[in-house]
Amino acid sequence: MENILDMVRQTRTYRRFDESKKVTSEMLRYMVEVARVTASARNVQPLKYITVTNAEICDKIFDATGWANSLPDGRPVVGERPTGYVIIYNDKNIAPNSLWDQGIVSYAMMISATEMGIGGCIIATINRDKMPDLSTPSNLDPVLILGMGYPIEDVQIVDMENGAHKYYRDENRVHYVPKRILSEILIDELV
Repeated sequence: MENILDMVRQTRTYRRFDESKKVTSEMLRYMVEVARVTASARNVQPLKYITVTNAEICDKIFDATGWANSLPDGRPVVGERPTGYVIIYNDKNIAPNSLWDQGIVSYAMMISATEMGIGGCIIATINRDKMPDLSTPSNLDPVLILGMGYPIEDVQIVDMENGAHKYYRDENRVHYVPKRILSEILIDELV
């Protein structure tokens, strides 16, 4: 990647992975280190993390997550599931709300994944009743889960047409993500 724009273009949401290739705990730890030094609203730093590469626990986390409701085949099948997870918790003893930090940190972590040649999906649909018991204190609330692996799908950015923002797949399972064109979002240039 030659510049940040290329890196961002390649940092897509992936939902299909090669389960025969495992992400390592070192990779996930690096992502948490990136999160640690990332900006934080008021510099409060309320987020905490658990990384998981244990296959049994990964299966339980997968069962507790929702995937791509807009796609009829959005949920990964066996052989295409993440091989690692980063669970992001809000520490309610530090801040009651961490929405700003969640977006900043999760995207910084996804860019770091791209740098390492892996990809992932930021998951906000968490069935807390199905989450495995990871012995976390009650002040930690799971807010996001990053499902990580080696992507096996082709994700392409396309120009949005007529406000159609929903992503979709074609008959070859190429995944398309419509984006508004620059002239639609750049309101003015005050030179």
